[in-house]
Amino acid sequence: MNFEPLLSKVDLPVLAVVIEGDNLAPRRGIQAFCKKLTSAQVTHWDLVLDGSAHRNRHYGWVHANASLVDRVRAFVSSHR
Repeated sequence: MNFEPLLSKVDLPVLAVVIEGDNLAPRRGIQAFCKKLTSAQVTHWDLVLDGSAHRNRHYGWVHANASLVDRVRAFVSSHR
């Protein structure tokens, strides 16, 4: 199924999170994806993990999640 044409129809608020140092979902990839969300209100946020985060930055937020959880909670609350 080719879902890409449907992305332009998404008209919900989107929080796009770029995790610093994430090689599996780099900034350019997130930006390219968000450009396809032409009807959405996209908010961009950079998540910087501290040194205690897991070696693989893509999954590091699982162990250092407080700032992400707080940001998502605030984002959802502001878009009700």
